[in-house]
Amino acid sequence: MKVKKSFVFYLVIFFCICGIGLVFIFGFKGNNKIQEGIYKMESLESYITLRADKTFHFILHIAAGHSLYGDYSVKNGILTLYSQSGDYEFYIKNNKIIFKEENNLSDWGTDLSNWGIDPGSEFVKTEGYFDEDIE
Repeated sequence: MKVKKSFVFYLVIFFCICGIGLVFIFGFKGNNKIQEGIYKMESLESYITLRADKTFHFILHIAAGHSLYGDYSVKNGILTLYSQSGDYEFYIKNNKIIFKEENNLSDWGTDLSNWGIDPGSEFVKTEGYFDEDIE
């Protein structure tokens, strides 16, 4: 039985398109999703805990004992922390959250740059830590 070359060509093209589609669906889908847990800034003793109930605890520096609490949301690859001190945005990328900028700070808001947290500062997902361990 002889198979036409054009049939094989179209079959190969079909599988290539399906493969590329699967890479886009499964390969890039999790790139900007956030997982609950603890994120640590390597250069400082600063932690962000994201909980399943959409609340957070942000320890600006463990030695200073200054913390922010509130709710968070995720939309279009941006994590937004809402606290009484203001709103703080982070890019989400590969189990990291990267400080974007400070938004909507009131006159009494907490300026994160005073704590060494500047735009571009990265917090990496860590394992084995819980809020109670680092408070």
